[in-house]
Amino acid sequence: VLVWGYDRRSLHHIGRDGRGEQAVIWDMHSGEALRNLRYERHVEIAKVFPAGDRVLLCGGSGRCRVWDAYSGAVTRFFRAEVAWRVEISPLGDRLLVYRSRSKFSVLNAAAQEVICESPDSNASEESEDVPSDYHDVAMFPDWGRLVTSQIESEVAMIWSTRTCAPLMELVNPWPIWNTAVLDRGSIVVCAGFTFDPHRLRSGATVWSAASGQKLRDL
Repeated sequence: VLVWGYDRRSLHHIGRDGRGEQAVIWDMHSGEALRNLRYERHVEIAKVFPAGDRVLLCGGSGRCRVWDAYSGAVTRFFRAEVAWRVEISPLGDRLLVYRSRSKFSVLNAAAQEVICESPDSNASEESEDVPSDYHDVAMFPDWGRLVTSQIESEVAMIWSTRTCAPLMELVNPWPIWNTAVLDRGSIVVCAGFTFDPHRLRSGATVWSAASGQKLRDL
């Protein structure tokens, strides 16, 4: 993870040691290790809050901690089940936690209280009604929505990050592997590929994020 330093002039790097049991804050100009953040388990996720003053670390067990980047002290602790991706809002006031099998939650970053959860967050892992794991996730610039795609599926879904409710379904002509939000949140691009008997076909579809109308195929 690369982040501007506390003074907003130097570039720092949040890395892991060889065993993955600690994160290290490095100054990219001097090469000096500024801070070691010890973690008792393997570090899977390392994120820096927008102000550069806090660091979020999550392990494979779902244990997450928020560290003060100045002092190295733990300021918050919470559990996010087995999170495989965490995003921090531009204001640093909300956390979006992605979990397995189409589950995600929005948390209050200060209190770590759940603001909302996706509709199937409490569904059984063995349920046949639960979709496949998310393959890709893209945030809208205002952090009011997110778009997700599922592995080997032609469907992308736009969700509200305020209610965690599905807003719009985008049906693509082939399985989606990557999604992106462009043009200040007005356009969603879904890219993917499919096999036919003779060759690999790939392409992307451009959608209006406001209406869900397909604008063009690339």
